[in-house]
Amino acid sequence: MRISLVIPFYNAMPFFGDLLSSICSNMTEISDQGCFEFVFINDGSTDDYSGILDEFTKKFPSVKLISQENMGVAYARNQGIKAATGDYIWFVDSDDIVEDHAFLNVIEALKATELPDLVFFDCKGYDDQNNGYHYFNYNYSAYMSGIEYVENDEDRSRIYDVLFGKLKINYAIWYQFFKREMLIQNNITFDTELKTSEDLDFKFAALSHARSVMGLDICIYIYRFPNTNRNSLSKGKISNEQLILLCNMYSRRYEKFNSEVNAVLSAEANGYSLMKNKFSLLVYSSYKLLLQNKDNEMIQEYLRRKEPYLREVYTSNQEYLDWVIAEMKKGNYAVL
Repeated sequence: MRISLVIPFYNAMPFFGDLLSSICSNMTEISDQGCFEFVFINDGSTDDYSGILDEFTKKFPSVKLISQENMGVAYARNQGIKAATGDYIWFVDSDDIVEDHAFLNVIEALKATELPDLVFFDCKGYDDQNNGYHYFNYNYSAYMSGIEYVENDEDRSRIYDVLFGKLKINYAIWYQFFKREMLIQNNITFDTELKTSEDLDFKFAALSHARSVMGLDICIYIYRFPNTNRNSLSKGKISNEQLILLCNMYSRRYEKFNSEVNAVLSAEANGYSLMKNKFSLLVYSSYKLLLQNKDNEMIQEYLRRKEPYLREVYTSNQEYLDWVIAEMKKGNYAVL
């Protein structure tokens, strides 16, 4: 088994050094260092990484460095997928940290398995400013026993219900492994037009094709909560054009889950119904943002064509949406 870490970076110093240090610490614990491959994508950085990457490359045998103009995180990750050779791809952000003993624990946990299409792990967040950790503690073992196989719509609906209903995992991609073969066979890539939520779109594309899923109660990743002193490949104000693209993406996902709810007319459709509700909220939220910018000519034209549909999404899910909005106003964000 081999795992490819795909690591795009753009002006991430000094945090990039922390990431490499955490990787080096992990690599000292494993006997077969060929189990891990590192694919770095320099997305047009102006910081000088030559020294720190040269030192890293000398230590480990399987390192690839791709340099490109600043094209954004989605394009950079797609280049990483093309260059990777591992059984799994693990997307790692350049300003985060790999947890202590993660490599060793992952190898031990997966060496005797059939290598499922998706493997979910635990993670924690770190607040630079307050010097504190937030533990997610998803507790997969409470609801998943080994590899969960997806043979029909009922199985897939149940997976959605466990992951996003019972465990309430988030939409990030850095705490799961994606089987490279599955990504290639199904042509799953990041939408390069999206500058935000591209990971959400990718994650649900993978989930819709996965035939086997596994959750392990092993913490592998430390996410740094953003602050104003950090650069990010996916950070920035959402433009009107991006807002329209987001609304379209959310709408496509909503329609897919809506059709699946209608196709699985049983209690087993709970997971699909849950995701239909969640994406109705995303569609509605993007609609409200569009209305705030309706003086813009591009958005005016978009709303002229799309607003009847957006209103219909709200009407069809009004009870759920009104309840969520009311709970959020009370400060109860656990309903999301």
